[in-house]
Amino acid sequence: MRVVITGASGFLGALLAGSLLRARVLAGVPITRLVLADRVPWPGSQGGTDPLVEVVHGDLTDRVDEVFAAPVDVLFHLAAAVSAECEAERGTGAGRLDSPLPVNLPALTVSIAEVLATLRQIAGDAVADLVTIARDPVVEAMVGSWPADFDNRRAAALGLRPDPGFETVVQDYLSGPGVEPPGQSAPI
Repeated sequence: MRVVITGASGFLGALLAGSLLRARVLAGVPITRLVLADRVPWPGSQGGTDPLVEVVHGDLTDRVDEVFAAPVDVLFHLAAAVSAECEAERGTGAGRLDSPLPVNLPALTVSIAEVLATLRQIAGDAVADLVTIARDPVVEAMVGSWPADFDNRRAAALGLRPDPGFETVVQDYLSGPGVEPPGQSAPI
């Protein structure tokens, strides 16, 4: 079975690749080729020397013919242009509407205090009091790379609008399938 993982260097892609390399089977079928495709080099050192692995490094839009040159039995498409990357490329041509990259959707900027206030409002004090605030340099670096302001003109031109507030985002999540309302637990 030939398995392709796009976004193989990302958090989920690297975990999935490592798991498949250890198992060497998927759904009981032996993996004959594991193609790891990403813009950045794959972090798994064992992948470079494992004969099962083919690493494809580069922009997927430039390497798509190589990735799909042979038949693919299973595709895990985990590649994404993340917020900070999209914002950094703004104005370089990558963000035009005729680009193969997606349009950045309208977004909200909320503080941790606003998130916790919404949690307290929706789930109650007992749930909100479970949150512990602790500094984490890795998280701070990641969040610090995100833009604080968004230019949503292209998305607005397509008729896309941001959520009115963070409470709406949480309520939409809670109304989704498999999510139990606050204070209830799923049956065992």
